[in-house]
Amino acid sequence: MQKLSLLDNQLSKIPREIGKLKELQELWLNDNKIKELSKEITQLRNLQKLDLSNNQLSELPKKITQLKNLQYLNLSNNQLSELPKRIIDLENLEIKWREDYSSEGIILEGNPLESPPIEIVKKGREAVIEYFKSLEGEKQVLNEVKVLLVGEGGAGKTSLVKRLLGKKFDKEESKTEGINIEKWGVNEGGKKIKVHLWDFGGQEIMHDTHQFFLSKCSLYVLVLDGRREEKPEYWLKHIESFGGNSPILVVLNKIDENRFDVNRGFLQEKYPSIKGFYPVSCKTNKGIKTFKESLKRALNDVEIIRTMWAKSWFNVKTQLENMEDDFISYKKYQEICNKENITEKSAQDTLADFLNDLGVILHFREFGLEDKLVLRPRWLTGAVYRVINSEKLAKCNGVLRLDSLVDILKESDYSYPQDKHRFIIDLMKKFELCYEMGENKVLIPDLLKVQEPEFGFEFDSSLKFVMEYDFMPRSVMPRFIVKMHKDIKNRSQWRTGVVLKDEDIHSTAVIKSDDEAKKIFIYVNGEQKRDYFSVVRKTFLDINNSFEKIDVKEMVPCNCPLCKDSKNPHFYDYKSLIKFYLKNRRETLCSLSADYVSIEKLLNGVETDVERIPKKYEVTPEGDVINKKVKTRILFLSANPTSYSRIRLDEEVRRIQTDLKSAKERDNLELKQESAVTTDTLMQSILDESPRIVHFSGHGEQQGIILENEIGEPKMVSMEALAALFKLFKDSVECVVLNSCYSKNQAKAIKLHIPYVVGMNTAVPDKAAIAFSKGFYKALGAGKDIPFAFKLGVAAIKLEGVKGADIPELL
Repeated sequence: MQKLSLLDNQLSKIPREIGKLKELQELWLNDNKIKELSKEITQLRNLQKLDLSNNQLSELPKKITQLKNLQYLNLSNNQLSELPKRIIDLENLEIKWREDYSSEGIILEGNPLESPPIEIVKKGREAVIEYFKSLEGEKQVLNEVKVLLVGEGGAGKTSLVKRLLGKKFDKEESKTEGINIEKWGVNEGGKKIKVHLWDFGGQEIMHDTHQFFLSKCSLYVLVLDGRREEKPEYWLKHIESFGGNSPILVVLNKIDENRFDVNRGFLQEKYPSIKGFYPVSCKTNKGIKTFKESLKRALNDVEIIRTMWAKSWFNVKTQLENMEDDFISYKKYQEICNKENITEKSAQDTLADFLNDLGVILHFREFGLEDKLVLRPRWLTGAVYRVINSEKLAKCNGVLRLDSLVDILKESDYSYPQDKHRFIIDLMKKFELCYEMGENKVLIPDLLKVQEPEFGFEFDSSLKFVMEYDFMPRSVMPRFIVKMHKDIKNRSQWRTGVVLKDEDIHSTAVIKSDDEAKKIFIYVNGEQKRDYFSVVRKTFLDINNSFEKIDVKEMVPCNCPLCKDSKNPHFYDYKSLIKFYLKNRRETLCSLSADYVSIEKLLNGVETDVERIPKKYEVTPEGDVINKKVKTRILFLSANPTSYSRIRLDEEVRRIQTDLKSAKERDNLELKQESAVTTDTLMQSILDESPRIVHFSGHGEQQGIILENEIGEPKMVSMEALAALFKLFKDSVECVVLNSCYSKNQAKAIKLHIPYVVGMNTAVPDKAAIAFSKGFYKALGAGKDIPFAFKLGVAAIKLEGVKGADIPELL
């Protein structure tokens, strides 16, 4: 027997006889009640796949490392708090938190891991190895944590912090403008815990900015005071989106003035991270003692507090805390680590992430600011919030002259010399709070005029799409405007909307946000409106994916005769239409007209090629529509016949390989290469590799591209022949790049069958061709779509300072 499935059988233990199945290669024991893994399992030396997910395992047998042939070990959703150090002896297995398309590796999601910590597991095998190495010397438990207080302005967060610190209530307490940070020493369960209290100002204008300082691996205190306009779920969603599964305590303040309550059972069921509700009065001190003791106990629910740290990690932390610099370079930080014998970059990165989660430093790796560490968080937060709250800036509708920062920042507890102003602005740009308008100006979209300007646009003929949020962070629209600011048409932007135009594809879009309804409305017109819509949609998806636990429904308006001209048409859930199409349903019912409507026509307004839907999407057993988990295979073809001038094809492919190896999406990209391509190898390589992207580099002429024959002489392939070839592969190939001279005509012919084709409108210089490829594949490696990759390829030519940026064209 080679395969055995015992899943979902209510098993509490594994039969010992299983050890006799020596030839077993796959064993499925998931969805049972197994508490202990019997040693007989470790005798199955031929085992390649072992699924133990959704059980009750609290430890693993040491001899599990004898299963050297394992390719897949799923341990998700068990009770494992600690992994044996010897787990790294399973050298063929990558360590993963979440499962991916590969069905390989050790999967650990859903376990209450303390050693190694979850954040280290998420970084993969090398980080886990470095963590275990760091613990070989002297070590101790961290016992340090960050507590964040959030809620509306004036709810009493600062007064609550004062009561926790044993200070008196101040009835004249001013509202917090930004973030106040205090340290609090706690004795709990016989141990001393250091708590970093972060008190967030509650004014609405600051909510967008708060998200960059909210952290996971923390404890949250939501302070309410019973005002009529108060929205508890707004803040709970906020915490879920930016704080992950961090525990939450809800404080009902000012009970001396207003004896109010909330629907506790409903909220606790909807938000399981809530640990309790605490009526208090900061003014009279009533309920404070009970809350204080509950808060101390709740600190133990924060996983980071129990993390084991090497003494060398503590030494680095102490040095950083004692430095007087506002911020230092990452290189300086690495030098400090190296002196403490923390020499591996993965260990240095992990420590920096922990220090950021604790609030000791600020390090924004995910925003491309990995080269700086802010050592005084209040210094940075103070600057950002002073800019955001500036009356001078509000009067200018968000336009900030950089030389005005001197006045804006001068009345502060910290010093902000002019040589540090650029760092503050660059950080705000990375946060997508603002964008450059010129050499000396930036614009903050959240301070734009509220009034929508007049502009011309044909709404009736436009492609229409709606994104409906269960919780829409205020930052969604401002961040979109920042991301797309280069396409803004005639400065047509306002606080909740923008008009965009892409000159290259002659398309215009109008985007409007309805904050009250929690909806984004998208309208696109033009020659290539579906292509431009895909750029707009992808930008919103990138923003949406940066939040946790946000549900966004994409909606398509009905096109039946009644709805077509209606201002309030019926809307269909886009994912449901995809599901119906995949299930071979071709019509759906409009609830307004009661007419049947073609699903293909509804989707055709959005998808560039409806026939490709089965290649892009699949339906899970639970009924969810997901993108198919397939690798993007890039087929790089090159030809350089002996009688033609030599071009630097080796350098081009080498640069692409280098960029893809270090790319964020490297596991989802695969590069295959064929050189000296003949017509036979052209056909055979596409048949063998089934690429998503076909890239040709070589020579070209007006009549076609130049391949080679069997003895290296030139062989012309006409545009008609290329079109006929790619027509046969239209179900698998999504993009063709012809990085050769005079290839625009060939690209036009191929475009009849392939969604995206890049061609060159004249002779392309060698350096420009290489630069374009470098930019194009850097973007794909970062997870960007093909239109964005094309634009980065063109930008790369300009950055190289060579001629030819106007030569590539995306068709």
